[in-house]
Amino acid sequence: MSGPSAPAANPATANDKATITPAAAVGVEAKGAVAPSVEQKVLLPEGPQQKVPTPESSKQKVPAPESSKEKVPAPESSRPKISARDVNQDELGCKIIYVPANPDEIEVDIVAVHGLAADPRWTWVYTDRPANGPKREINWVDDSDMLRVSVPKARIMRYGYDSVWYGAGAVKQRLASIANQLLRDLVYTREGCEERPIIFVGHCFGGLVMQKAYLLAKSHDVDYPGIWKSTTGLLFIGTPHQGTGAALHSQGSIYQAIAADNLPTEEGILRTLEGGNETLVDVVREFTRLAGLQPPPVNIYCFYEQKSTIVGKIVRDDSIKEYVVDEASGALHGHASEGLPLDHFNLNKYRGPNDINYIRVQREIVSMVKKSKAVLESRNPGVQKAAAAFVGPAAGPAQAIQRGNSAALSRLPFSKDPIFAPRNNIINRIGEKFAKTLRVVLCGTAGNGKTHVAVEYAHQYSKDFPGARVLWVNARTARQFERSYAVITEDLRIQNRRGNILTAVQRHLHQEANGHWLMVLDGVDDESLLRPTVASGKDKGKKSTSGSLLDYIPESMSGRVLITTRKMSLASSLVNQKSDYVIDVSALSDDDAVFLLYGAVTKDATKKQAAVELARVLNQSPLAVSIAGAYIQAQGPSFTVRNYLDLLSQGTPKLGGESPKSEKEGAELAAERVFNASYKLLKEKDAEAARLLLVIGSFDLQGLRHFFLAKGTDARAQFMQHVSLLVSYGVLKQSDDRTSVSMTALVQRCAQRLVGQSDDPTWAAERALALVTAAFPAAESEEFETCEILYPCASAILEVQPKTTAGKTDLATLLFKLGDYNRDVGRLEAAIQYLKDCVKIREDHPDKNQDLVKQTKKVLDDVRDEQRRTESAPEVAMASGPGESKSSSAAWGRIVGKVQSGGQALSEAMTQEEYQEVGARIRAELEECEKTLGKDHEETLRKADSLAVALHKRDPKGESIAIRQRVLEWCVAKYGPRSLDTIRQTYNLALAYDVQGQYDKAAELYRAAFSGAENLLAPGSPELLRILSSMALVYISQGRTSEAEEAFRVVLAGQQEKLGPDHPETLATRQNAALAAQVLGKFDLVEKDLTHVLRAQERFLGAEHEATLRTACSLALNFRLQGHHAKAEELYKLVLDSQQKVLGSDHPDTLMTRLMLGELLQEMGKLPQARVEYKTAFEGRKKLCGEKHPDTVYVMRRLEAIG
Repeated sequence: MSGPSAPAANPATANDKATITPAAAVGVEAKGAVAPSVEQKVLLPEGPQQKVPTPESSKQKVPAPESSKEKVPAPESSRPKISARDVNQDELGCKIIYVPANPDEIEVDIVAVHGLAADPRWTWVYTDRPANGPKREINWVDDSDMLRVSVPKARIMRYGYDSVWYGAGAVKQRLASIANQLLRDLVYTREGCEERPIIFVGHCFGGLVMQKAYLLAKSHDVDYPGIWKSTTGLLFIGTPHQGTGAALHSQGSIYQAIAADNLPTEEGILRTLEGGNETLVDVVREFTRLAGLQPPPVNIYCFYEQKSTIVGKIVRDDSIKEYVVDEASGALHGHASEGLPLDHFNLNKYRGPNDINYIRVQREIVSMVKKSKAVLESRNPGVQKAAAAFVGPAAGPAQAIQRGNSAALSRLPFSKDPIFAPRNNIINRIGEKFAKTLRVVLCGTAGNGKTHVAVEYAHQYSKDFPGARVLWVNARTARQFERSYAVITEDLRIQNRRGNILTAVQRHLHQEANGHWLMVLDGVDDESLLRPTVASGKDKGKKSTSGSLLDYIPESMSGRVLITTRKMSLASSLVNQKSDYVIDVSALSDDDAVFLLYGAVTKDATKKQAAVELARVLNQSPLAVSIAGAYIQAQGPSFTVRNYLDLLSQGTPKLGGESPKSEKEGAELAAERVFNASYKLLKEKDAEAARLLLVIGSFDLQGLRHFFLAKGTDARAQFMQHVSLLVSYGVLKQSDDRTSVSMTALVQRCAQRLVGQSDDPTWAAERALALVTAAFPAAESEEFETCEILYPCASAILEVQPKTTAGKTDLATLLFKLGDYNRDVGRLEAAIQYLKDCVKIREDHPDKNQDLVKQTKKVLDDVRDEQRRTESAPEVAMASGPGESKSSSAAWGRIVGKVQSGGQALSEAMTQEEYQEVGARIRAELEECEKTLGKDHEETLRKADSLAVALHKRDPKGESIAIRQRVLEWCVAKYGPRSLDTIRQTYNLALAYDVQGQYDKAAELYRAAFSGAENLLAPGSPELLRILSSMALVYISQGRTSEAEEAFRVVLAGQQEKLGPDHPETLATRQNAALAAQVLGKFDLVEKDLTHVLRAQERFLGAEHEATLRTACSLALNFRLQGHHAKAEELYKLVLDSQQKVLGSDHPDTLMTRLMLGELLQEMGKLPQARVEYKTAFEGRKKLCGEKHPDTVYVMRRLEAIG
C-alpha cells in the first residue's frame, strides 16, 4: 500500500472518476475525497489493480464474494465507473531529487521506495486544502524545509516502478524483478561513489522491495558492487512483514466492483502480500537473519499505523474500513518499532516540518545518517574478501562449503512461549553443562515440560549465537527421525551424493567449517523404535535389521545436542553414563505453577492457594497447567481458577481409572482432562477451528505448513483466525515466522484418542489425507520446491488406512503423485514402491477404473526400466569445459526429461574399471536378449540403449553411434518419425556423434531434434532449451561462436523464466554463454559471469560438486587469458586436487583440467611440468576415447610440440 497515485482533486470536482492505485492494500486516490490518497489492503497491493478479465479474456472471471454477509458494493448505476490510470514512464527508475550545493560534501545516499500501485511522484505528497487559501502540496522528501534541512549532506533519490495491477495498463510484475531493477539503477546512479553509505526508506510494499534488494545485493555482490556492503540503514513505513491482516470481505467487494466494470487485472504480485505467502515469508525471514549477521548490523526501524483505513474508497464505499498493516505485521522481530496515529494511506505523508509524525520519522533517518560513517568504518573489509575467497587461488573447499550453506535457515516447530517459569534456573543450568560437554539430556516424565524447556533454550541459543542453526528432530519413531533429517537436508542444502540422508547430515554437521549449530532430539523414549527404515536412502521401503538412528547423531566442536527423554537409563547411555550431563526435569513446583498461571509471582494468598491446588490436581504437569491457564483466560476475568477446579470435579472425561497407576499415566490423565475441557469450549465457540485441531492431530509430524492446511477453509484469513484461536487455547503452537503449526506429542495423543472414541474414528485422518493430496503438485507442474516441502507431510499421512471410497481414491492419487515426483528427481526405488502401492489400491478400489490401473502399471514399468539402466550406467553430468559434451539420460523415453532437484546426478561417477565391468555385463545381457527374444524385440532395444549409455564419453571405438542409430530406426518404425520418443532418440544420436568429435553430423542431428521438438513442446520448455544448448556447444566446437552466443542468450532467458536464475541448468548455460563470449575476447564480462555462477553453485550444489569444479576450472582459464598466470595456476591445482579426490584420476573432467593446466604451464615456460600434465592427460584420453578421437589427437600434438 502506498501513497496517492496523484494529488487529490478539489472537492468541487465531484463528477471526476475515481483513480485506483492499490498497493499491498489498495493504493487508491479518489478524486473529490479529502484524504489525499486511499490505498487498498492485504491482498490488494498498492499498484494499479490486477487485471480482472473481461468475458473475452482467456483468464477466469474473478468470483463474487462467497459469503452472503460480505459487503456488496453499490450497484453500478449508483456509483461512478472505476477508471485506471497509467504510470508516467518518465517517473520510473532512480530519480535524484536533491543534491547538496557542494557535491563533494555528500555523505550519504537516501533512497525512497514507494508501495504497490502508487504513483512514484505523488506517493510522498500531502495535499493541504485550507478553507480560505490555495491548495498546497507538501512533498517531505523534497521540500526545502523538511528532509533537505534535516540531512543537508545527503543526496536524496526516489525510486519508481510500475506496479499498476488493474485496468488496460496492468503490469505483470514480481518482487524479485522490481528489486533487481532497483539494484541495476542504483549501480548506474552510484558509479564513482560505490562506497558511499545508503539508507533506504520504504512505504508498504516498497519495504519488501528493499528487503529483496538487500538479499540480492548480498548474494550477487559482483553484479551489484558496493550496495550490500554500503547499506547502513533501512526505515520501514507500514511494511507488511507478516502480510496484510485484514479480513477478506473488503477484498471481495472491491474485486466484485472491478469485475462489474470489466477492468482487467494482473494479480500475481498481490499474492505476495497475503499472510503466510511463501515468497513473503522467505524474503522477510532471510532478510532478518542476514541483516543481523552483517558486521556491524544494519540499522533498522519500523513504523506502523494506529488508525484503520477506508479501503472502500476504491469503489466509493466509505463503510469498508480495515487495519492494513497493524503492529503485528508492521513490526519486525528483534528490531525497534513505533506506531503513528495515521491510517495506511497517510502514513507516508506529512503536513509540514512541525508535523509530529514527520518529526518522529526524520528523527530515525537523522540517527541512521549519523551512524552511517562509523558503521562503514567498523565493517571489516576482510569479511568481504573472505566471501570471495574461493574465486581466488588461496581459497579452499571448506570455505566454499561454509558460504554455500550460509543461506540455510533454522526452523523451529514451536515459537517461544510468552510465559516461561524459571524451573530452578534450568536454562542457565543447561548452558553450564554445555560449557563442559557437547551433549546434554533433559529427563523427566511425560507432560512435565521437557519440550517446553528445550524450545526456550533453543531460542536463547539463537540469541547467544546469531546466525547459528537450530535443528529440530522428532525422535519418537524412526519415521519421524528420518523425516526430520530430510527437512534438515533441504534447509541446509546438503549435497547428498550417496543417497543416505542420515549419513549426509551427520557428515555435514561434523565439519566445523559449517558453523555453529544446536540439534534438539525431542522424545527419545524407546530406542527399539529407532531402527533405520532406510526410508531416506537408495533402498527406500526395506527394513533394517541392525543399528540405531542414534548412531547418526552428529558430533562437532561447533555443535551442541540437546536430548529429551522419559527414561533415565536411556539418558545415561546417551551421555556415556556421565550422569552429570543429565538434567532431571522434575515436576512443577508451587511457585512455578503460580508463575505459569498468572505470568508472575503473586502475593495474593487466595490466588496462590488456588493455583497450587490446580497444579496438584493436574499432577504438577506444566503442559496441563498451561492449557488450563489458557482456558481460564479465554473465559474472561469473571472465570477464576476456582471455577476451573469446579469444572474438573464435575466429571470432565477422564483417561482410564479414577487414579493414575504411574507418573506417566498421571501426566496423560491430566493432559486429557484439560484437553477435553478446552476442546468442548472450542467446539462451542468455533466448530471449524475445533475440527482443524483434530485434523492437525492426525499428522505424525511437527511443522505442518499453513499453505496446505488452509485449503480446508474458504479463505486464508479464516484459517489464520482458526490458528490464532487454537494457539490462544494452548493446544497448538505456531512457528516464529507464522508459516507452520505444531502440536506437542502429549496433546497429539489426546486429539487422536478423542477422534478414536467418536462414531467415525478415521474422519480426521481422511480429511488430512485429502488436504495433502490436493496440495501436492502433479509431476508435470515441475513445482519441485513445493513437492519437497510437502514430502514429509505426504509420507506421514500415508500411514492412514482410509475406510471411505473417497479416502481410498485420495490415497491412490497421492501415491501416484509421490511415485511420479520421486521418478523425476531420480529416487527410483522409492518411486517403484509408491507406484506398486498405488496399483494395489486402484485394483482393489470399489469403483475400479481400468484405465487408471493401466496407466499406473505403465508408469511403474517405465520406472523399473529406468532403474535397470541407471544401475547399469549412471547419468553423466553436463560438462562445459572446452572439448566436452553434454549429458545423456539413462532413462528410456525421458532422455531429455526433467531435471532433478538440486542438480545432483542420479549416481556417483564411476571409475574406468567400473565402467568396463558394467559395460561387459550389459553387453552379455544384450546378446542373451538377441538370442532369446530377437534383435527387434522392445526389451532387446532397451538393453541396447543401456549399453549406449554405459559407453557414453568412454567409447574409444565409437560403438555408441551404431547402437543409437539402431534404436532410432526402431523408434521410427514403431512410433513414426514425428513422435517425441523418436525425436529424443535423434537427440541421443546427436550426443553420440558429439562425444566422438564429429561435430558437423552432431549439429545436423541437433537441428533435426530441435525442429521436431519445437512442434510438440511448449515454447520455453526446459527440454527444448536443453536441445538448443547442446546445439550451441557444438557451434563453439565448429568455430561458429557468434551463433553459439545468440543461442545461449535464448536458452538463458528461457531457463531464467522457467527454472529460475540459480537453477543448476541455468547456471550451466550462463557458464557456457560466458565461454562463448570469452572466445570473442570479452574477458571482463566473462570473469564477472563465471564468478556469479561459481558462487551460486557453491551455495546450492556445494564446493566440491562436479559442476562447481568445472566452473572454477573455466574461471582459471579466464585468468590465464587475461594474463593472470599465477592466479590461474593456483586455481587449476586447487580444482585438480578436488577432482582427483571426488571424481577420480581417470574422470573426463579431471583429464580436461590436466590438459588446461599443461597449456598454462607451457605458456609460462615451465616445460617439464607441462610435459607431465600432457602425458597423464594423453594416457587417460587414449584409454577413455581411443587414439583417433579429436581430443586425444589434440593432446598428443601438444605433447609432441614440447618434445
